[in-house]
Amino acid sequence: MSESIFRVIYQGARIAYKALVKSIVEEIELSQQAAKIRYQHSPDQEFSKKDMTLAEAMQILNVEKVDPVLVEKRFKFLFEVNGKSNGGSFYLQSKVFRAKQRIDGEIKMLSPCCNDSK
Repeated sequence: MSESIFRVIYQGARIAYKALVKSIVEEIELSQQAAKIRYQHSPDQEFSKKDMTLAEAMQILNVEKVDPVLVEKRFKFLFEVNGKSNGGSFYLQSKVFRAKQRIDGEIKMLSPCCNDSK
């Protein structure tokens, strides 16, 4: 009698374990598929949604228009001021650097001399 109860409990636990593993595997696959769809880039899209916006980049560098000379001047000043040797932080330096990268990308896209239309 106790042996048959043990078998029933064992079989029930085994079935529950297999169902749990199967559902976890399916959930992982579905989340991976959703992530691929969410972060898929179209060929003409330079920046993803998780990247810094142009407005945010301009606010960080304190510029009102996309002017390469002004952007470079503000970048050099803010990058130097936020250096560790001046009591700044790596985080702030990286924000300034990413902002300049974002604006440089915009300048590159807007510049007619650098666009390949061949």
